[in-house]
Amino acid sequence: MSTNYFSSFTSVKQFKGPNVKHISDLPMAPASGWGRDHLLACLLSEHSDPSDARSSAEIQNFVKGPDSENHFQKSEHSLVRDFGYSISLAQTWAALAAFKGNRDAQRTHDSIDPRDSDSGNHSEDSNTDPDYLMDIESDGGSDSGTRGRPAREVSNATDPEFVHSGEMQVASSSPQASSEGGASSTGHIDPMEYKLRGTVEDDTLRLASCVIRHILYFGPPQDREDMSSVVEFRDAKLRSSKRPLLLDNPMKATDDGGLCLRVQNKEGLFRLRNDRVAILEAKKKFQRLEEGKPTISDECLAQMTCEALLAKLVDSTLAENVIVIHATQHYICFLQFEISDEYLQFFGSDSLDVSISVVATPWFDLSSASNRRQVVLNLCALMRWGGASR
Repeated sequence: MSTNYFSSFTSVKQFKGPNVKHISDLPMAPASGWGRDHLLACLLSEHSDPSDARSSAEIQNFVKGPDSENHFQKSEHSLVRDFGYSISLAQTWAALAAFKGNRDAQRTHDSIDPRDSDSGNHSEDSNTDPDYLMDIESDGGSDSGTRGRPAREVSNATDPEFVHSGEMQVASSSPQASSEGGASSTGHIDPMEYKLRGTVEDDTLRLASCVIRHILYFGPPQDREDMSSVVEFRDAKLRSSKRPLLLDNPMKATDDGGLCLRVQNKEGLFRLRNDRVAILEAKKKFQRLEEGKPTISDECLAQMTCEALLAKLVDSTLAENVIVIHATQHYICFLQFEISDEYLQFFGSDSLDVSISVVATPWFDLSSASNRRQVVLNLCALMRWGGASR
């Protein structure tokens, strides 16, 4: 099995010999049709970074988790009315129950026959979605990341801070996880259980939106009422198309939602200022498993790279860092693409010698307290970077 791109290319010095590709020689397919050669042509190399944040009462309740595992069997109405959870937190636990509880067992078992499960190390999903919808995947782990399109007068020059991925691994429970909130360290996904938990992509989107909304409502710096600019969840899926200056055909992509920035005007009304503080991409399952461990496939990384490039192309005010939040079932990871104006100027040229740098976190398992804490840290850093302020 060939080594995946993400763990292979970490230096611009590697783009030589058989690794030299030119974007002008490749088909300009929509994002869902991009692959390893497109990554090489973009001169994409992976790096890593660290971060921190604070918590409020509601955030602490989110990190702590449900008061009882039995609450995954309760109705959303009951969680709000009988157990005293806030509405957004009750919605979060109800959405997580689609993956961790047996409340919806009839639905998931009817839609996926365990006999169709394969026990191999590779789980590949089709990359073709309606309207060029962008697909992505993740690994469960330890910390960080985001994406955006801030206006110049509001954008923060400081990059979003990523939590160090460290020794984070994926699993529903983490015997080595620290009670102090350190990254969990597990490792493998059971193929049979994973297939049985496979639901539709909408379940992934539902859980991701509930988690993100709860943190945006109560996490710092938005844990107060007197905000003059706020980062909010964007349900609308943005479709973009743009032809790079040096290429003949346009690039196309559609995201799965994201984060936007709204700024209060003199009349006290909040107006949209930036529709791409971060981009959300969701998958119903991991596309690639290596020895039971999820990893980002070359095709998914290529899709995200294409969308990050397109975000920069369609919005000249976008900062160099484009943030993508990637969700797969009850796992979330963050990727930060650094794309300079110089890179865009020469993108498509055979003499391109400027590269894209990407920072990514491991997969964060939303059923793990330590992993939920890392999601909080990254989203709080993202809010600050995206322009949230009093």
